[in-house]
Amino acid sequence: MIVNVVGYFRRQCGLSNNARAIAALLESRAVIVNRIAAKHQFFDDVPFTSDTPSGEVTIWCVNATELITNREFERSYSRRHVGVFMWELEFNRPPHFERAAALMDELWAQTEFLARIYSGFPTVKLPCWITDHEAYPGESSKDPRFTAMFAFDCASIWRRKNPQGVIATFRQAFSNGEKVRLILKANRTHKDPRFFRDLVRTTEGMPVQWITENLPRAEYWKLLRLADVYISLHRSEGIGLTIAEAIAAGVPVIATNYGGNVDFMDERCSFPVPFRMVPNDLRHGPYYAGAMWADPDVGAAANALRALYLDRDYHARLRAGCANVLRDKLNPAAAADAAISRLEFLCRS
Repeated sequence: MIVNVVGYFRRQCGLSNNARAIAALLESRAVIVNRIAAKHQFFDDVPFTSDTPSGEVTIWCVNATELITNREFERSYSRRHVGVFMWELEFNRPPHFERAAALMDELWAQTEFLARIYSGFPTVKLPCWITDHEAYPGESSKDPRFTAMFAFDCASIWRRKNPQGVIATFRQAFSNGEKVRLILKANRTHKDPRFFRDLVRTTEGMPVQWITENLPRAEYWKLLRLADVYISLHRSEGIGLTIAEAIAAGVPVIATNYGGNVDFMDERCSFPVPFRMVPNDLRHGPYYAGAMWADPDVGAAANALRALYLDRDYHARLRAGCANVLRDKLNPAAAADAAISRLEFLCRS
């Protein structure tokens, strides 16, 4: 079987990593994969040579809006087409979504959250999975300080990623000179330099380490393994890939109990942060004013963070639970079975 995977292969972001993960998943089952660069790559920070489309099925790992506005779609690539579209707001589908979805034979949703967003179109639910950690094994030398971490992309709508919530959580949890630090990994800070400057100012005097360079994947996994806890006070996530990566790295998680991450984040490895649904106050990128998303409870997150710091047995229990969640809920074998089954169906039909 030959399959085309179209994506942002010269980009370092969640959507790009997802395209690479799908390609690797299929190749693990002896599928021949053509990696096709989407026409608009945003920036070329990773060397990449695009293959020639020749597959029986094309999997489009691009945003639905960009598929239309950038004229990415090429029906001639193959006879069948699958959409893997990322979107984060459950009650606010973008205007171009229907047009993009109508071009596909079916959509693949990697979380129940995305499946709800895809409602009304032929949708197949694939389990979420993580394999990237296996490509970059190894341990990092631990810092003696208790280390919290959060990674986000300024261009992926910082208001949704909510790094302010992580900073507020850390500040509330630690104020007495504890041996702690917070690593904040921020990509594409040039997309909103004023916001980023203001955000950095809010951490002055705090034990915060900012990392803004675009790290190779091996260095990213090394950094992630330095953490004692990963925090995401997001307002919504289609998948929550960095949360899944933290679990794969054996790092306990404190994260908003809303979005795609609820599929694989449970109390064996994490503290699910309670929230209330609120309308956003202004338009933020593609998210219209008034669209509903989560407002996580910073106080609850801070209490959980301090509990992990003080109660090492609790921390060790969550760390050990990560391996069980990785096996039960992020296992690539289940995702590969589902993907191959659908591809075989599409090729026969």
